[in-house]
Amino acid sequence: DSSKRLEALDLHLDALDQGLLKEVKILWVYKDPRSFVASQCRKRGRSPLSIYRSLNWWVGGQDKILQKLRSGGNDVALFKYEELCFNTRGAIQALENFLGIEFDELVKSGQMSRSKNSHVAIGNKDMVNKSASYIRYDARWMNALRLQWIFLLHRNAKHMLARLDSIREGKAYFQDISECPR
Repeated sequence: DSSKRLEALDLHLDALDQGLLKEVKILWVYKDPRSFVASQCRKRGRSPLSIYRSLNWWVGGQDKILQKLRSGGNDVALFKYEELCFNTRGAIQALENFLGIEFDELVKSGQMSRSKNSHVAIGNKDMVNKSASYIRYDARWMNALRLQWIFLLHRNAKHMLARLDSIREGKAYFQDISECPR
């Protein structure tokens, strides 16, 4: 499910609690907040206040997910979106290890990352978008100096990104998120 909504996570965890699902493995893909804000600027504007609010929204969303996952013994793997874009093969291998499965050679070779089918997941609008292509990185934030400065001044966004990165780098996957540094 790539809905980006906490309610979707609740739905899956509730189904697990009720015995409707045998197991749930959570793949948490998070994006660099600067990249997230660059995407939000199209909808919310590029003013300093808008950028600051978007960073707050990113921090709040990541914190809510962290709190939710901390409350139970969930099987969770963190992946950075940038890693999926720039190190697709390594990310697929880590995903294989986490899921305990082996993808077919088409996926491993990266050929599938050039087709529309690689970005299909429940809740993903690209699933029905005929013009969607493949996973691609949006690097607009690198040229947005205002966004860069505001990020540097936004202590909570820098701290949350460092937290998520340290969790991801410390353990490729983990059973108990409550042991993660805060």
